Parts: sequence; C-alpha cells; structure tokens
Amino acid sequence: MNGTKVMPIGSEKFPNASDGTFTVDLKIDASAGPIVFGENKIVLTGTGVDEKGQVREVRKELRVYILDENVSTISKFQPALGTGRSAFPDANLGQRTSC
Repeated sequence: MNGTKVMPIGSEKFPNASDGTFTVDLKIDASAGPIVFGENKIVLTGTGVDEKGQVREVRKELRVYILDENVSTISKFQPALGTGRSAFPDANLGQRTSC
C-alpha cells in the first residue's frame, strides 16, 4: 500500500485450497498510515503454478480515493487585545454611504 509492503500474518496459507478465498487484515492508522487522504494504491500480488509447472504472477491494483469532507468553519472571530494598536473610530459607520 503506497509503497509499504504488507505480508500475511501467521502461518495460514492462502488462498484456501478448497475454494480459493483468502483474507488479509491490513493495519491502518489515521496518524501513521499507510492510507492517506487522496489517492491510495493497494497492489495485490500472488504467484501460482500453472498446469505446465510454470510459475505465473497475478497482480491486481486497486485505487482507493479518500475525500476529506470535514470542512472547518469559523463560528466566532475575535481580535486579540493588545497595547499600542489603532483604535476603532467612534463614529457610527452604519450611517456612512459611499459611491
């Protein structure tokens, strides 16, 4: 995944000889990765022996896109207080018009 090689854990052989299924647990952590926002590539690679005894490599690439829809919003804007700053005008600005 994204350049990180993940190997199966344990001594379990896969795929299952009876039906060809397999399971791989991928450890994914929000801060450590290896999945990130945007495009992620997961490449599954396996080898098998055909009827003539030749080793064949099977490769499948999955592209997963993660979208961040958590948009920050500003609910309150308050300038910092300090000394030596310019003062706001005392006039009522709502009464002024300009062209």
